[in-house]
Amino acid sequence: MRSRAAAVLACALSPLSASAMEGVAPLLPPAPPPAAFRAVVPERPPAAAPAASAGWDKVLSLYSRHWNELVEAPFLTAEGAPAEENLRKFRHLMRDKRTGGEIDVPVDLLNLLQEIQEHFHGAQIEIVCGYRSPKTNAALRRRNLTAARNSLHMKDWAADIRLHGIPIDAVHQFALSLRAGGVGFYPRQGFIHVDIGEVRRWVVGRRAAPVKRRRQRRR
Repeated sequence: MRSRAAAVLACALSPLSASAMEGVAPLLPPAPPPAAFRAVVPERPPAAAPAASAGWDKVLSLYSRHWNELVEAPFLTAEGAPAEENLRKFRHLMRDKRTGGEIDVPVDLLNLLQEIQEHFHGAQIEIVCGYRSPKTNAALRRRNLTAARNSLHMKDWAADIRLHGIPIDAVHQFALSLRAGGVGFYPRQGFIHVDIGEVRRWVVGRRAAPVKRRRQRRR
């Protein structure tokens, strides 16, 4: 019995001849499971965006009435570096009114303007005067206008500004509280001067407060 069983097993394991394979269906690979039972492989979650620096989402809004131009853009990148393309826009906006000349505007000055704008809930800042060339500054001095001999406007370290819809007195008081540089008050012209030089203050052309006269008693 053992020899017969061994012979049957050997026959079963031996390869079939071509004639023996006729009429025998070939073995097929196993069918895939139904769609309802297929395993769902979750997609890889997207990489988290780099955290933005404090200031990247803060848009500085500057307007020049003289040039009728508006620039609204952040001046820092997500990494906190200067946004060169936007800095060129601010530089061009603050160019000399007479000659059209322009020089680089320091990020520190834009930071100061940003802080003022933030305090007043994003009110648009009008640039009355930005960069002033030495030639323009000398011309203003010859006309006896308020232009210092060594004005920081010539370095583009200063800006004369007013804020849309904000009383100039309020802007003046807040700028003084920052102690970030020089603050000049020009109430008749309706603007203030801010710069990133030494801390100092001055007032030009303040109107005298009306004097209340005593009512004379009738005798």
